[in-house]
Amino acid sequence: MSLACWSKFGSVVLVLGTVASGGTVKPGPLNGRMVDPGLSQEPSEHQKDQEAMARGEYLNAKLAREVAETAVSEYEKGFGHLANMPIFVELRNAESRRATAERQWNRSRIAQEKLRELLAAKTDEITSTDIRNRREIEDRVETTEIALAHAILELEQVRKKRRQEFSEGDRSFDPARLPEVVLKELKVDVEKRCAIELAKKRAWELEKSKVEARKQ
Repeated sequence: MSLACWSKFGSVVLVLGTVASGGTVKPGPLNGRMVDPGLSQEPSEHQKDQEAMARGEYLNAKLAREVAETAVSEYEKGFGHLANMPIFVELRNAESRRATAERQWNRSRIAQEKLRELLAAKTDEITSTDIRNRREIEDRVETTEIALAHAILELEQVRKKRRQEFSEGDRSFDPARLPEVVLKELKVDVEKRCAIELAKKRAWELEKSKVEARKQ
């Protein structure tokens, strides 16, 4: 039978070795180790639960990231086919006309605002040329605003038409949204999932290090 041989200094115990059955002190692997008898050397159940919970959250985040990456991969496989489908060609054209109309409207409004500032800063009387320029820019703003309204209405009609045509058909994609837009959103989702996974992994590693430190 062997017994631990130790010396106590206040509340701290210094383990010297073990006493063999013959009475000889035998230095052991714990020789010279400072031990606080009031401090448990095993991780608490709470620490173990925290580590297990953190690990579970990390694994869930990892799985969510993998699912998001799979969604991107699967969508990319059919991207070329989707992008060239007639429904999306028509939708893309309608989107382009709306964007063009919006740019023209914005430019006319900016020109109108600049003309107002110039006329307000004039120290002499407003001439007939100034009045004509003001009317012309007002007409341009009105024309481009009407064109934008028509382009928006056309786009909404195309979207509504496509949704009705595919309401009972293939639900694997939204016929009223361009494939390139959907693909971009899927990739953004992957980036978000990666950030979440990294944060969860760091949290788990921190909890795991606490548990391992108690075991040493």
